[in-house]
Amino acid sequence: MKIMRNTICSIKNVLKKKGICNVEMINLNVLTRNLKIKFRLIISYGVLILAILLIIGQTSIIQSRKAMDNKSIQFSSQITNQIKNNVFNEMGKNVDLSKTLALDSDIQDYLINSETLGYSDKYKKTTSLSKIVRMRISSNNYVSNLSIVDENNISIGNISANMMKCLEKNEDNIKKNINSKWVLQNEEGKYSIYNSFGVKSSYNGQRIGTVIQEIKGEMFTNILKDINLGIDSEVSILSLDGTIIGNKDINFVGQKYEKGNLLNEINNRVRKEDGFDVDISGTFSSSDGKNLVSYSSLNINDWYIVTTIPYSYLNQEANKMQNNIIIIGTISFIVAMIISLLISRDISISLQNLVELMEKAKSGYLNLDINNNYTDEVGIVTYKFKGMIKKISILISDVKNLIRNISDGTETVSNISEHSYAVSEEIAATMLEIERGAIVQEDSVIKSLEFMNNLSDEINAVNEKAQNVSRYLENTKKVQESALESVEDLNLRVNESNRVSFKITEEINSLNYEVKNIRDIINIIADISEQINLLSLNAAIEAARAGDAGKGFAVVANEIKKLADQTKRSSIKIHDIINNVKIKTELVVKMSDNSSNVIEHQIHSLKNTSMAFDKTFFSINQIDNELKGVFKAIEKIVSTKEATRSAMKRISSISEETTQTTKQVSEATQDQIKEIEEVADFSKKLNEIVEKLENTISYFHVKDN
Repeated sequence: MKIMRNTICSIKNVLKKKGICNVEMINLNVLTRNLKIKFRLIISYGVLILAILLIIGQTSIIQSRKAMDNKSIQFSSQITNQIKNNVFNEMGKNVDLSKTLALDSDIQDYLINSETLGYSDKYKKTTSLSKIVRMRISSNNYVSNLSIVDENNISIGNISANMMKCLEKNEDNIKKNINSKWVLQNEEGKYSIYNSFGVKSSYNGQRIGTVIQEIKGEMFTNILKDINLGIDSEVSILSLDGTIIGNKDINFVGQKYEKGNLLNEINNRVRKEDGFDVDISGTFSSSDGKNLVSYSSLNINDWYIVTTIPYSYLNQEANKMQNNIIIIGTISFIVAMIISLLISRDISISLQNLVELMEKAKSGYLNLDINNNYTDEVGIVTYKFKGMIKKISILISDVKNLIRNISDGTETVSNISEHSYAVSEEIAATMLEIERGAIVQEDSVIKSLEFMNNLSDEINAVNEKAQNVSRYLENTKKVQESALESVEDLNLRVNESNRVSFKITEEINSLNYEVKNIRDIINIIADISEQINLLSLNAAIEAARAGDAGKGFAVVANEIKKLADQTKRSSIKIHDIINNVKIKTELVVKMSDNSSNVIEHQIHSLKNTSMAFDKTFFSINQIDNELKGVFKAIEKIVSTKEATRSAMKRISSISEETTQTTKQVSEATQDQIKEIEEVADFSKKLNEIVEKLENTISYFHVKDN
């Protein structure tokens, strides 16, 4: 719903900015609230799903196409370079054949000495060398003819008329270029590829001839025909003037390249480099954006490999992904709509049930059976409505009960008024008896005053003794404070003794651990002294074997043995001392433990003593509190005594007044009888009002409790 609201707000702002909508638009809240919840839910789900699907789908397609373009550029460049390597390797075989023949010693000898040979020798030599050439070219299926031409254009091997025409046409260029030279020649509508290679003398390095090959055009076609870069893709070998050197279809060889725009772009890029011996390659998009173009030079002449791959083929998978996203989006939208319909239907049914319950409540039927086990918003509203109905039912029931009580009360008032009327008549007779009792009461009051005087003297004596007890308790409290301070001080000292004793035990245990370490070290020293003793003995034996030369060594060994014995004896003494120290430390630890136990008993005794003092002093405080209560009671008794004395006097005067009052009460009784009659009339009117209220409440039907 928020998304729909935000969308409408955005449209509203845009329209206002453009001046299209100058009139005041309908309030958004009013617009949305006038729609049913079902339609609001459906619109919200639809807008939300569409927005999510559009964002995810568009992002996925853009990212996939971008990744495909990057990978395609990289792979296209690598494939073009690989095709170039394959073509270059095949051309290298022809160059290697020319080099092999150019370096052949017999051919070298013939080319150098051909002018000095006689006709017969020259014929024999050329015939022999022609056999060698034919044997060499038999292993290469693409070489139609091969010939070795000297500087006088006398050839060895097979030379065709087309080869001679090519040689004559490019004689100057071929003779200037000592390295391999490749030429595409058109003779009578048939294209052939020619390769020339200069022959240098192995003696002086001068040019002595040329190796020329006539190569079939199928060589490049066979290399390119098995390369498949996709539907409508092309792979060609071109020259800068646009002539097709090689293609999958041999019929295109020698023709001009049709895509002039691509050719111009490649020429502009290639001509930026100096010469054709530089490895030139690149990748770019065609001007119409339909093809991905890669090119790479062959480093010979002006030939280079060109591949074109349509973007329609490269983006084929991305387009499939787009179609899949549209299908999935449509299915998701339909599912979302179904879910929103189910949810809205559930909400509508719940709201309809709630409206029906409200209609029943409006008609006065409050005895509704509302079953609600849901916790959503509608469930909460239903639960609150159920609570409201329950409270109204309780209120109606209470009003009905109140009406019944009032009705019963009016009957009771009527009965009481009748009874009061009878009682009032009896009151007049009772007043006479009261007057007689007042006289008797006056005599009793005089006697009570005498008893109160005696009680006052005894109370004063009790008060004096209680004050003496209070002074004794004050002295006991002072003793309590000093005793508590002594116990607390003794408790602190015992705790300090306990801590010191524990610290001594820890230090002795640490000393005992160090003593154990010293014993281990002494054992090591004893072992070392034993080893030294054995070494000195071995040294003495070796010195004895050495004779006079080992006497000095024997003396040293003897001294070492003495030192080892002394060390061993000293270690034994230290070991004994350590044992004594260990025994004494163990005794100290035991005594310390006994001391700790004694201190713990003291602490326990102090705690018991402190608790006994606390209980004693608590009892004293309780006695003090009780005495304070006694003092207060005595003070109240004294004050009560005086009040009682005054009351007795007042009772005496009241007894005198009682006679006069009885007369007044008799008169008041007559007035009361009249008021009771008025109360009876009022109860009748109240009963009529209750009947009307009961008829009104009967409109509502509630459950009986």
